Amino acid sequence: MANCPGSVQSRIRSALHVIGTEKPSSEAVQDAAGQKQTPWSKEAFLERASSFTLPTWFAKPATLSPLEAARHGWRNSSTDELACAACSRTLNCVRPDDAASDFDAQQAQLLLDGHGPLCPWRGNPASADYALPDASDAAFSARLASLAALPAHLAGALPPHPPVDTTGHGPAAIALAATGWQLSGPVVSCALCGAAAPAETISVVHCDERAQAPTDAAADAHAAEPEVATQPHVGDVSFDCRRQHRHFCPWAAPAGPAAAPPSYLCGSLAAAAIRRLLK
Repeated sequence: MANCPGSVQSRIRSALHVIGTEKPSSEAVQDAAGQKQTPWSKEAFLERASSFTLPTWFAKPATLSPLEAARHGWRNSSTDELACAACSRTLNCVRPDDAASDFDAQQAQLLLDGHGPLCPWRGNPASADYALPDASDAAFSARLASLAALPAHLAGALPPHPPVDTTGHGPAAIALAATGWQLSGPVVSCALCGAAAPAETISVVHCDERAQAPTDAAADAHAAEPEVATQPHVGDVSFDCRRQHRHFCPWAAPAGPAAAPPSYLCGSLAAAAIRRLLK
């Protein structure tokens, strides 16, 4: 490799290092621009996931959810387009009207194989645990601490079994923390799916823990996201801890064994609106 440019050498070394090995989340590699990155860290994963927005990534199956794409090293670079910072490859994910029955499976396979031949992401995704809700005691306590600034009079229903001592915290804060929400400045947000709502618009917090299978019409609209989760209507007073997450977020699924629908179908306010329109 004596005659190879330095950036090419670095990418080759990175690719050779990760083949057949477990990659440490803190390891740095160089991207196509020569910048050092730690792509397999959870922080980098969440940053990639945050690039997916409703206008630019819409009507996609669960296999192409933002969390799955981010786990495989992809960012949402444009409408229906994925890009990899390490190898500069892009994927066009527009679904044609005459798409074959296995189109979604082919697209999902490209998350693995669509990277360049020497890209360290090729066939080497980040940990699947990153796309799971962090329900650890430590994470719950951190979210609950951030929600301490919520008004004490905010109404809410307590979750069945808070994981740690919640003395001094109101039921609304406990319910929010138990379902993945944290307070970031004036906004209640989810670090996993990026859903957010101004805290000042919330006066009642509740959790719909019922596992209701969606109708066929809702299933056909499986990627219709709850846009009100990021742009709540002024005057709304009720905040559903589950349904306000984006449709692909695992926090949207009801807790416990009764949770029957797939995570990408749970918590979709838009799907509920479609059901009402069809009645």
